[in-house]
Amino acid sequence: MIKQINTAILTVALSIIAMPCFAVSLQDAKAQNLVGEQSSGYLGTPSTPSTDISNLVQDVNARRKSEYERISASTNSSLITVESMAGQKALNDTPPGKYVNRSGQGWSLK
Repeated sequence: MIKQINTAILTVALSIIAMPCFAVSLQDAKAQNLVGEQSSGYLGTPSTPSTDISNLVQDVNARRKSEYERISASTNSSLITVESMAGQKALNDTPPGKYVNRSGQGWSLK
């Protein structure tokens, strides 16, 4: 079951890359430290975001939630389990010098 969830999480990551264009891409926003990964499995902003960044985060998170719900149903796992596993993977995959928000620790540079 964990292998199924991990495979599904990889699918989420790949589908996020193929998102529609915004004024700032997800990769650019991460590179500029305007957004960061959270242990919850969702994207967040370490400081007050512009409208473009806020819209980007909302879109990414809506897509992630939809995919997490699909994974949860297909693997018979709880949504919180899928979100937590995705969050841990995202934190692990975040390169040094980028923002992360670990549960109970707030925003920090990895």
